[in-house]
Order: sequence, then C-alpha cells, then structure tokens
Amino acid sequence: MEKTMDWLVRGRAAEVDEAASLLAAARLVTLTGPAGVGKTVFARFLLDKIEAGGDSWFSVDETFTDELRSRIREYAARASGVQSPRLIVLDTPPGCAGLAAFVEGLLDSHDDLRILATSRGRLGVPGERQLHLHPLRVEDLPLSGLPDDDWFDQSPAVAMYLDRVQSVCPELVFSRETLAESVAVCRYLGGLPLALHLAGMRANVVPVQGQLRELERSALGFLALRPSADSMPVPDERALSIRRSFEAGLGGLPPAALVLLRVIARFPGGCSMPALRRMRSDETSPLNDGQELLNALSDLVDAAILAVGEEGPDSYRFTMDSLHRALFRDGEPEPDVSLAVIAIRRHTLARAKDAALIRGPGWEDQARWFAGEYLNMMDHFADCRRRGATSEAIEIADLLYRFSVHSGRMETALRAVESIPAIEELDNVSRARLLSTRGGLIAQMASFTSAYTDLSEAVVLWKLARDRRRLAEAWLAFASAALEVDGWNAAKEAAEGAIAIFQELDDEWAVARSTAVLGALAADVNGKEEFARHCLETSAAALQSLGDVKAASLPMEQLGRILVDNGEYDQAAIVLEHGLAEMRAVGDRFHVSAHLNLLALVDLAAGHTAAAARRYMESLQIAVELGLRGRAVWCLEGLTESLKGIGALAEARLTAAAALSLREELDLHDWVEPCSPKRVSGRDEPELPRAVRIALIGGTVWPPRPVLDSVNDVLLRVPDAIQDRPPLTAAEAGETTLGRSVRSDGLTPREIEILGLLGSGMTSRAIASRLVISIDTVGRHITNLYRKIGARGRADATAYALRFGLVPETPAPVRASAE
Repeated sequence: MEKTMDWLVRGRAAEVDEAASLLAAARLVTLTGPAGVGKTVFARFLLDKIEAGGDSWFSVDETFTDELRSRIREYAARASGVQSPRLIVLDTPPGCAGLAAFVEGLLDSHDDLRILATSRGRLGVPGERQLHLHPLRVEDLPLSGLPDDDWFDQSPAVAMYLDRVQSVCPELVFSRETLAESVAVCRYLGGLPLALHLAGMRANVVPVQGQLRELERSALGFLALRPSADSMPVPDERALSIRRSFEAGLGGLPPAALVLLRVIARFPGGCSMPALRRMRSDETSPLNDGQELLNALSDLVDAAILAVGEEGPDSYRFTMDSLHRALFRDGEPEPDVSLAVIAIRRHTLARAKDAALIRGPGWEDQARWFAGEYLNMMDHFADCRRRGATSEAIEIADLLYRFSVHSGRMETALRAVESIPAIEELDNVSRARLLSTRGGLIAQMASFTSAYTDLSEAVVLWKLARDRRRLAEAWLAFASAALEVDGWNAAKEAAEGAIAIFQELDDEWAVARSTAVLGALAADVNGKEEFARHCLETSAAALQSLGDVKAASLPMEQLGRILVDNGEYDQAAIVLEHGLAEMRAVGDRFHVSAHLNLLALVDLAAGHTAAAARRYMESLQIAVELGLRGRAVWCLEGLTESLKGIGALAEARLTAAAALSLREELDLHDWVEPCSPKRVSGRDEPELPRAVRIALIGGTVWPPRPVLDSVNDVLLRVPDAIQDRPPLTAAEAGETTLGRSVRSDGLTPREIEILGLLGSGMTSRAIASRLVISIDTVGRHITNLYRKIGARGRADATAYALRFGLVPETPAPVRASAE
C-alpha cells in the first residue's frame, strides 16, 4: 500500500513524522482539515506505516448506528491488553451526533487504547491532540528553464497533479508552457489533493492547456466528470465527487453560517472583519447581531471552510478556496446576500479612497491592506463593466493604478483600463481619471513619451474640474513626458506648478516628492547638475525627516545616478548599495531594479563584468515580472555590454537583438526612463535586419524569454575566479571603506557628529535644534567639514558618513522644515 499511496502523501513528510510522534504520545489524535485535503488517505497511509492492521479501520457515517458502535466496542475489547495493535481509526463525517461522548467513553473503558480520528474540526475530548492537514504548496515556476527536482519537492501540488496526468497521458512531454499551465491549474485548485486528483484524471479528455479555462468557466462541473472507481487508491463515494465531499462538510452548520458563506463567496479576496461588520448596517441582513456574526465565523473556521489570517494589528481577513466559492456562488444571490455584498463593496471603496491619500510611512500599511482587497476590487471593477457603470469602473481603475506599482500588477491594471471605452460623453472628472490612469500606467511600463497625449489632456481636464490636488499630480506626471517632447523649460514649468499647488495645500510630503521629480528631470539636462543636486538633496532630507524611507529612495537613487554620470564610482557605490538594501527591506522591487542597474554600471567601471551581468539579470527578471518594458530595454543593453566583457558573444548578440526590437516596439529611440544614465549602452554593433532579430529572439519581442533562459545558463558557468562580491546589506554599506581603511580628514568631534546627522537625513535647522546651537553655527560646521572631506553637497557627505559608519542607528525623529 505504501508504494500505491506514496504520490498522495508527497510533500507531507513533516506531517507524517508529526503524526507518528503524536500517536506515540497521545491516546486520541484527530486529523483535521478542509474537505478534499486527503484526511482519509493520510490516515490509511499512517495505518499501513505503523502496521496496525486494516481491521482496525471504521468508516462512520452521519447516522452512527448502534450496530457500528457495538462493532467498535467489540474490537476495542479484543485489542485491549494485546501488545499490537492497540489503535482504532475512526473516519468520521462533520457534525456526527454523539461521536465525542462515544470516543471519551471508549478511552475511559480501555486504558491502553489509542484512537486516530479524521474530522473537519476537533472532537472536544479531554487529552485530544490535533494535526491539521493543509492543502499542498504551489511554488512559482522559475523565470527561465525547466524546474529541477528541488522545485518539485517545494511544489508537491504540481508533483501530484502531474503524476495523475501522466497516469492517463503517459506519452505527454512537459514543456515550460505545459508546466506553467499546470502551476496555474494547481493554484486555482488551491493545492487541494482531491481536486488535483480529479483534474489530473481529466487530462485524457481536456488537455492540461485547456483545463484552467474549463475550471474558470465551471469548476464544479468540470470536476464532476466521474473517473472510474479503480483510479482511486481509496474508492469512496464521497471522494468521487468534489461537490458531495464539500456538501457533506456542511452538516450541522447553523443557517446564519450558510448565509455568511454565500456572502463571502462573492469576494475572491475574502472579507476583512471591519467589512463584515458593515453587514449589520442593513436591517434585512440575517447577521445583524455582532455575536451572531462571530459565532458563524467561529463555526466556519472550525469546520475548515474558512481560513483566517491576520490583516493588521486589530483586524483579520476570512477567505475560502476557489472551489468552495464556486459551490456557494452558483446562481443569483438572494436579496439579503445582495444587500450585504453592496454594503461591503461600499465600505471597501471608501477605505481605498482614504488609503490613496495616505502619505509617508503609513503608506506601507495601506498598501498591505490593498493587496488583500486587490482581487475584490478587480471583481467589483468587472461587475461595474458588466452593468455598464462606466464612471464607477473608472473610479476603481484609478484606485487600482495608485497601488499597482507597489503590488507589481501594472499589466493587469492597464488591461482593465484599456477595456473601458473612451466615451466622449463622460463627465470631465471621469475622463480625467481615465486618462491619468492610462497615461500613468503606460509611462511606467513603456515610456513617458508614449503617454504624452493622455497626460497632457488629463492636465486640461483636471483644470476644468477645479480639483487642485489632482491637477498637481497630473502636472507632475506630465513633467517627465514634457521633458522628452517639449524640452526642459516645459518640464520645469509643469513640475514647479505642481510644487506651488502642494505648497498651497500645505502638503510637505508632496512638496518634497515633487522636488525630487524636478531634480531627476534636471539631472537629464546639460548644465543643470548643480540645480539637480540641490533639489535632490533638499528632497531626500525632507522625506527622511518625515520618516518616509521608501519615498526618499527616489532622490537618493538620482543622486547615485549623478555620481555615476560623473565617474565618482566609489561615492556612487556607497549611496546606491545603501539604497538597494533599504528598498529590499521594504519590498519595493520597482526601485530595487533601478538600483541594481545603476550599481551594474559601477561594476562595469571597475571591470567587474560578471557582477554587472548578474545585477542586470536580476533587474531584468524583476522588469519582466512587473511588466516594465522600458526598464527591460535598459537591462538588455547593459547585459549586452556585460556579456561581451565575459566573452559570451552569442548571448550578447541575442540581448542586443532583444533590446533593439523592444526599442522599436516602444518607439523609444535613445531614451529609456528618468532614472537611467545619460549614455546608452550596448548599441555600438551593426544593427541586424528586423526579420533576423525577431527570429533570433524566438519570434516574440515580449517577454524576452530566450534571453532569460540562455543568459542564466551562461552566468551559472562563469568561473568562480571572476565572480564578484554579493550586494551589500544596509549595515555593510555603512561599514565598507571601498579602499580606505583609515579616516584622515581632520574632522573635529562636533563636525563628526553633525556629519552623521546630515547622513541620517536631518536638515540644518533640525540639527541645530537637536544640538541646541544656532543654525549659523551648524552652517559653519557644515562648510568646514565639506572642505575637509572634499564633498560638494549632501550626496557626497551622506556617502562619506555611510562609508565610515558615522550615521547614528536611531536618530531622533524630526519634521522637515525650510532652511
């Protein structure tokens, strides 16, 4: 039996060991978990593993008849006092009346008896130990190549599904595309073993490539196609029907819990506790009473139908798998469910609007909340499109865009926006939202130039709508496009217009952020370097003083870029390594990618071509995952230069072809994006004809899959002798000397103290307040220390302070103020 069952328990080695330990120490062990998770199969596997004998197995149904009770008692009496076996397995349904009392009595009557039970939840018997079985894991497919055995060990759901597929389609060869489809199917099925088994056994009727489409159309209908009983290692009527298995788990649930399930089933991302409490605002809701709601939630969590996760310090989110959702979402919702759904959607939309206005450190908490609501917002958007509620759909799309960069779902957001027809009859606000959203997404994913028309029209419409804040945001987005199309003067006017409005609104954060954008634009213009430095240093100090490390990444990133452009690579490395560590810490992959590219330029300048190639490759993988086509051009061109440096000429030819083809598709010419350096790498070789390039890159410009596959293989073969150091952590970035082991600057103790505070982002006024000295005295110290260390501004001073570990670990929080 072990050989037959092995594929069913793959990925459950830890649970098998834990179950064996529990059975050795406890008299009652209950296997719990949702319907279809494999409790029965797991119990049979354990029974065989410990060689307890199949006659100790008892299948209990809802009636739990007197005859079955007598048979169990007789077996327990025969087994009592016998060295082996002394284990009874009770495979029980949910809500079986009288089961707990029977088990307790059985244990009281036989001191040497052990019981293994399967149930949706605990039986509630004294001394009971619980082992909860979770669905099987599904890992993301590697970005390039085919996965190895380690990946399948980490993705037991995929391993199980493919085992079942191959049992009915032994001739099937798994390509990367087939594996990607398999991962999608397993993820849709939530890693539920019974569903994976049933879907895999359909592969001879519906190929793997078509199964996800069938599941999305009618999951329960697709899985209801019964295989032969011979295909199940444990032929059980419940196990042959996913619907019957789920419905069996509803036994004993109160009516309020069933209504609640129908409500939560309407939300693919689940429902937060505050949102569920909004149902009480509708008098017709059967869950008006708060205690009734809590009882229903408790019943559903205990029955393993709902999963609960902590959403924040004072809130929880309740979710259900896609198959249970399909079961309870069938047909039109009842009126009471519809009212509850409307109330929850209104609450979510209002919360999202408030969250979009949050600035500073609090943004991270709001972004995490939005990540939990993302699927619900997309579902709400689709519902609005179906109902023809275009203005409401645009409002939701606008909110989706504001969180899309953080979540990495820009392509999904853009597809949603592009599905909205450009209706001229829309009011100015709706049209302005639509154009701002579409233009912003196109700018991030391709180029600001390609978004110029949308962004310029959005400015005009926000003026007409008399919304000053949104007008300022539109001016700021348009400024980057204006630099490429209209030149510096137009860009400066737009950015300064945004700054003036934010100053009127007394929004310090937005002023600082806009000043950073202005500095980034100036860094692209010849003769504006000092102006750019001033803007960026002012912005970085203000944002750090406000406590927003993430927002401060833009000016620090641009300061690092200026240092790279000027050939000040030691200084640039310090600033950029520190920024990279900060961005990794907050999970901002968009800016992680930019930092990697700039650091790759530093590596190239130092002759560390292998290290540069690895940075560009990591950045390219991020760009592909986030849909950043413009960023990918920069990565590909940098890869071209790096690969030439390590002698990988064939791969360099491939990356150059991919970069040029993508440039043509995006109509980029020589520009990439504001955070890139002034020069363009990798375009000095003769251009191949387009047909040759397209054939070379596999016929598809995006994503550059052949590059991901081949370059990764090359980098794995690079000899250790030319490998470089890994990226520095934030602590290491503060400790490294980059060639200087001893300071010889002649700084006084006071100057060292002030330099450290400058490096932590404090303004001169804040330093004066902290040290209880005049601002003029601070200014004199700063002038002296700049002269002694050879710094031209805050960027150089910050790099120097980080280099020698002069920045205090926990500077006192201060607010930014004008100097």
